[in-house]
Amino acid sequence: MFPAKWAETALFRRAVPAVFLTHILLALAALGPQPTLASPQNPPAPSPAQPEERHWKASGRVLNSVTRAPVSKATVRLAADGASGWPSPLTTVTDAEGHFHFIGEHPGRYRLTAERTGFLKAEYGNRRPGRPGTAIPLEPASTVGDLDILITPPSSISGQVFDHEGEPLARVPVQVLTRQFRRGHWQWIPATVDRTNDRGEFWERVSPAFA
Repeated sequence: MFPAKWAETALFRRAVPAVFLTHILLALAALGPQPTLASPQNPPAPSPAQPEERHWKASGRVLNSVTRAPVSKATVRLAADGASGWPSPLTTVTDAEGHFHFIGEHPGRYRLTAERTGFLKAEYGNRRPGRPGTAIPLEPASTVGDLDILITPPSSISGQVFDHEGEPLARVPVQVLTRQFRRGHWQWIPATVDRTNDRGEFWERVSPAFA
């Protein structure tokens, strides 16, 4: 057994921290739950500015004006309207379904033409071959579709020339005329001139605009 004096000392030493701990816990309970300090958060970084769209797009098809069938391998040319020659014309070739597409960045008015072997050259918006078409305005970030160009296979006129006895006439001039409205009235204007062969035959290829 330890002496009573030692026991009192040990009990005192154990009792003192317990008293202080009790007071501390009671003080914290009286204060209530302490708010938790939120850690500062960085604001979200601004998204990078999107570059301004400057390119325009133009698309369409080349069709046979008689059958409305698509024309493949046709050369399509998009050129600025006017005689400046700038920007340089854009050229492409139609696919198997007659489609073509252009992308450019210079705004302005453009003219669209198409041509292919076995057809007459045509311009977008013209009603008949050989006539002027319609200029197309193209602005930045714009998309223009359904630019269909109708190209026409050439027509022909053929026959044979005989004299009053039924004999074929060779080397006889044959002239095809077209009726046009000029100077306030209709006129017959020469379109083609050729000569018959040794059998008196002739064959003239003419535009449907003249037929």
